[in-house]
Amino acid sequence: MSRYPGATWRPLAVDPSHQALMSRHDGVVLHTMAGSLAGTEAMFLQSGFTGTESHFGVGADGTVLQWVDTSRRADANLNGTWRLLSVETADTGPPFPSWSGSNVPAWTEAQLDAIAGIVAWSAKEHDFPIEAMRSSRAGERGVGWHRLGIEPWRVDGGEAWSESTGKACPGDRRIAQVPEVIRRAKAIAGGGDDLPEPAALLAAEVTKDVSLKQAVRETHRDVVALKKAFKEFRDNELARDKNRADGAAASTKQVLAAIDAIEMPEQMTKQELRSITREVVQTQLGQAEVT
Repeated sequence: MSRYPGATWRPLAVDPSHQALMSRHDGVVLHTMAGSLAGTEAMFLQSGFTGTESHFGVGADGTVLQWVDTSRRADANLNGTWRLLSVETADTGPPFPSWSGSNVPAWTEAQLDAIAGIVAWSAKEHDFPIEAMRSSRAGERGVGWHRLGIEPWRVDGGEAWSESTGKACPGDRRIAQVPEVIRRAKAIAGGGDDLPEPAALLAAEVTKDVSLKQAVRETHRDVVALKKAFKEFRDNELARDKNRADGAAASTKQVLAAIDAIEMPEQMTKQELRSITREVVQTQLGQAEVT
């Protein structure tokens, strides 16, 4: 059995033996609940192991509940479930403000301490490094966050950690706090509080990275719309030019037919008169091609 001493044990089933064992332990993935600790626990307890569940839950005040023994799988990480632990974190109710979309409020100080405690214990218990993951690839180990395995942030070759697309979990503000979680976890584990370079850069880069990808998507939409508008414009111009050219040709033929029926002026051949007439028609019709 693997149960965190800092958590209240709240098993989802009296006999969890039907829940598969972890194949290995590569790290912890952090989630946001889109709810309170009490509400999330009620949902988990009602569904048991038939729904989606996480190993741990952290309330706004730092309360930690453990629903699944860390020797067994919890389903919150989808295709990463076989190797990764999961931590849900509350984000609604006091002291959090109202929010929507990706605007998830930051973790409280109590939550930061509680999450760091879970990470420090789990890393020691299951022998994985206290450092930031960079992707959802199966070779990554350490501390990750749900969005690493969600489109469009999931890298090529990365595990899908959700069936959703565009889900912001756990939110920009919380992702930016991951380096602080790592710093506190390392201090608890006795490894000092210096961050490895990738984690130190994470907070500064995450918002820029998200903004850049959003800008690329918006630019792509603009280019597609522009190409469509240009095609419509080109088709309209071609249709107009064709009608104009057809009209010019018909008019010229009518004029030339009339010339053939009249008597030529003295010292002017019929071919010369036809040539002059053709030039006049072309000038009047804006140089449209006539035959």
